[in-house]
Amino acid sequence: RSRRQRQMCIETVEEQIPQLKVVPSDATYLLWLDCRGLGSNASQAAERIREATGLYLSAGEQFGKGGEDFLRMNIACPRARVQEGLERLKKGVEILCSDGQK
Repeated sequence: RSRRQRQMCIETVEEQIPQLKVVPSDATYLLWLDCRGLGSNASQAAERIREATGLYLSAGEQFGKGGEDFLRMNIACPRARVQEGLERLKKGVEILCSDGQK
């Protein structure tokens, strides 16, 4: 189940949120997102997405040096909640980009 959910997330990001790139990993319930395509660091992106959509993402710099260009999304929840999170993520990225932050 978790691998199918992860694959659904990867496909959604690739098809609908091209500004982000999913970082390949063996983790099943954590999705690492390369946010360099947003033109802002992970902390700024996480804060703006949270303010705009209510979606909480972890900024990569919380996990050490080199994480400033990455966001972490927990996908260990029911499929419907993950899909809602992906919709919020898409909306948040669209808002970030339309605000001239790209």
